[in-house]
Amino acid sequence: MNISDIAAKAGVSVSTVSRVINKSPNVNDETRCRILKVMEETGYVPSSIARNMMSKSNRTIGLFITDILNPFFSEIIKGVENVVNAEGYSLLIYAIGNSLQKEEESLNKLIRDRACGLIVTSCRLHSEKFVERAQKYFNIVSIQSSLDNVDNIGATDEKGTCDMIRYLIGLGHSQIALMGYNETLPTTDARFAGFKKAMSDAELTVDNNQIIRVEPGEGNCYQAALELLLRRDRPTAIHCLNEYIASEVYRAIKDVGLSIPHDISLTGFDNLFISELMEPKLTTVSQPIRQMGEVAAKCVIRRHRYPDEEIQNIVFPTKLIIRDSAAIPYIMK
Repeated sequence: MNISDIAAKAGVSVSTVSRVINKSPNVNDETRCRILKVMEETGYVPSSIARNMMSKSNRTIGLFITDILNPFFSEIIKGVENVVNAEGYSLLIYAIGNSLQKEEESLNKLIRDRACGLIVTSCRLHSEKFVERAQKYFNIVSIQSSLDNVDNIGATDEKGTCDMIRYLIGLGHSQIALMGYNETLPTTDARFAGFKKAMSDAELTVDNNQIIRVEPGEGNCYQAALELLLRRDRPTAIHCLNEYIASEVYRAIKDVGLSIPHDISLTGFDNLFISELMEPKLTTVSQPIRQMGEVAAKCVIRRHRYPDEEIQNIVFPTKLIIRDSAAIPYIMK
C-alpha cells in the first residue's frame, strides 16, 4: 500500500493526499476526513512518519504469548527478561490468546509507547496486515510462530516427536495416540508430522481416532483424555504435544483408575519443571525453552541496532529425556 493507492481509494490526487499527510491547511475538511479514514482502514503509515517514529523509539520490547498460566511461557519470559534487564531495556507482556481484538489493542499500545521491538511466541496472528503494519514501527522476532520474513527461533519439533514415537514403538507399542491443540502453527504441524513419519516408517497404520486435536482452553484436554481412555480400543500409549496437555491427561488417567506406566504409557514435549513433579516422572522431549527466550531477546535488540542485517532462522536441537512414565505395553507383559 502506497500513497498512490490511498489517493485512488479516496478519489483524490496524490498531491492532495500529500498535503493531508503534511498537515497543510489547503484541504477542505470533508476531503481531509475521507483521506484519513482510508488511511486508517488500510493501516497505511507514510514511510517518513514511520521512520521518524522508529528513530525516536524507546527501549521497550513487547512480548506476545497466548496463555500466562502455561509454564512454557513462564520459561520464555524468564529467558527474555534475563537479556532485556541486562541490556537496560524494559519488557511489556501481553497474553493475547487467540483474540484478534487483543492483538490489535496490544499492537496499538506498543505503537503509542514507541516500542523498539516485538517478540511473538507460539501465537497464530490473524492477518499479514498485522505484520506489515507492525514492521513500519518496530522489528519482530518469532519464537515458534507462523510469521514470514522475520527472525525466527525454533527447535527440531518434527525430529523430536519422531524420536519419541520411535522410542515407544521400540518398547512394543503400536496403538499410540497423539494429543495436541487444534491450531495452525508451524510447531504443532511439525510435531504432528513427526508422529506420522515415525508410524509410517514402522509400517503402522494411523487411524483418525488416534490423532486427538483439542481446542485450547483449561480442562479441554482432560475431557478429551477421559473420552479416549474410556474407549474399548484405548491406546497403550499417549504422546502429548506439550506438557501442559500432558498434565491434564495425567490427571484423567489417575481419575479413571489406571496406572502409569503399568496400564498406559504417557509422554510429553518440553521438559518443564512439572515433568519432574509428576509421579511417575514424565518421559519427554527436551527443548531449551529459556535459552530460546534469551536468543530471541538478543535478536530483537540487535535488530533494533542493526536493522539491515540478514534475517536469521535459528533452530535448537531436541533430545529425549527417558524417565519412568513409559514402559512395555501391558498386553505384552
